[in-house]
Order: sequence, then C-alpha cells, then structure tokens
Amino acid sequence: MSDDLRMSGAMPPTGAVAPKRGARRKRVLKGARLVLGGGMSTINCTIKDVSATGARVRVSDITQVSGTLQLAMPDGEILDAEVIRNTGLEIGLRFLGDQRPSLAPPPDTLEVVIADLEQLPIDSLILQITTLPEHDDEEVAEAARGLRLAADKLTNVL
Repeated sequence: MSDDLRMSGAMPPTGAVAPKRGARRKRVLKGARLVLGGGMSTINCTIKDVSATGARVRVSDITQVSGTLQLAMPDGEILDAEVIRNTGLEIGLRFLGDQRPSLAPPPDTLEVVIADLEQLPIDSLILQITTLPEHDDEEVAEAARGLRLAADKLTNVL
C-alpha cells in the first residue's frame, strides 16, 4: 500500500483490521415496521442504522423473530430481509437480493468498483478465448489462465 494513500485516509493504516461489514452504515432514528408472515403480523420498530445491505432495528419489547420478513420503511419502501442477529430488543437484518434502501448512504468508491467488477463479463470472455483456434497456443492459454486468476484475486482482495 502506498504511504501517500494511507496518509490521505484512502487506505487503512498498516495493521488496521478490516471493517466487519461490507457497506457503510448511516445512523438514523426512523419509525418502521417488521412485516411477518406475508402481512399477517407486524411489529413496530425503530431503525437505528441502515446500510446498502442491511439494517439494525430496535423493538420496544423482547421479541424473538427469525427467518425472513419485510422491513416497511417510513417512506413506504418495503424491503425483503432475513434476521441475522436477534438480541431480544435489537434485531440485525440483511436485505435480500439487490435491494438498496433509499435511507442507505450513497455508495462509496470501493462499493462502486466492486459492483463494476462483478458486472464485467470475465467468464464469458475467457470462454470465448478458449474456443479460439489461437487458444491452442500455450502463451494464449497461459494468458487466459492468468486473467482468470487475476480477476479472482482482485475480487477477493476487494
């Protein structure tokens, strides 16, 4: 890592522990509802913080909720989620699919890069290379393998 980037705050200091979550969280205090059983039951809650991938909500009474449910946001947005942590009064949710709540902070540069990387048709490109007559050339085959390894490594590092 470059010392210039580290000093600017763009990179963590040497030895820093990577954050546990993949997306930045935004602290909010908004009323919402947990919708259970396809709408058969609801529980009022307060959204404590939210990210692109999940939320932490607080309920007024100890509640043992598990599995999938919906989070009905204060702006009318409804997000499918699964319970990943329940301490009785606080419930951690992970949003399902590619949903990004309107309350979530905007994506940071790293999130955008990762999303763009996931959209690249690397697998399709490598498949096309393997069908070319030139693929029999060991240098082309080695370059294709190197491309696959580099893409996998970059994805894992990010």
